[in-house]
Amino acid sequence: MLIADGAAPGMMAKVFYAMVSLASKLEGVPTHTNMGGWLKKRERELDTGLRGPYHGSANHTLVYLCMSNDDGNGKMALADDRIRVAWPDAGKQPIFDKVNDQLLALTKALGGVYTKNPTWTKLFSSKLVSVHPLGGCIMGEDATQGVVNDKGQVFAGTTGNAVYPGLYVSDGAIIPRPLSLNPSLTISALAERNCVYMAQERGWQFNYDF
Repeated sequence: MLIADGAAPGMMAKVFYAMVSLASKLEGVPTHTNMGGWLKKRERELDTGLRGPYHGSANHTLVYLCMSNDDGNGKMALADDRIRVAWPDAGKQPIFDKVNDQLLALTKALGGVYTKNPTWTKLFSSKLVSVHPLGGCIMGEDATQGVVNDKGQVFAGTTGNAVYPGLYVSDGAIIPRPLSLNPSLTISALAERNCVYMAQERGWQFNYDF
């Protein structure tokens, strides 16, 4: 797993802190055990209340972002002309308990109050939030194993290797599994690779002199 820090956009600072503060009071796990830590927390909360979200406890809030290997078993399908996503119990996989334990250990080292993702609870059926959705039009050896080939060309049927001429997918949808890291460079590399093959097949010329 890869753990990074996140930040709320400035325009959402007040709302974000209010949500985090409420979640912390409802489900936060204090890792400091002395009166000094408790008093410091109260002092910072008061400072935020008086001077806003760029001071006090809000300014000492660390957002964890974690990327890891889930089972990748979600499915997308058309139903009544709309896309439907089915991924039963996605947030109940054992990997997320391991992530939670690791984040709690990090928070203990910092002497903070650990607050889980408020939606990752029984009340919300362990919902998760992702900013890196991958898959949906995954690469495969043929149409029985994926939507596109290794060049991003879309298969023309449900079997075989025939493709629709000129129809490509070149974004994160073609990546067939979780990567355990930010996928932007992988997506870029695959998209550029698709463009190279596209140019070669059509006799287009370009170079990398710069």
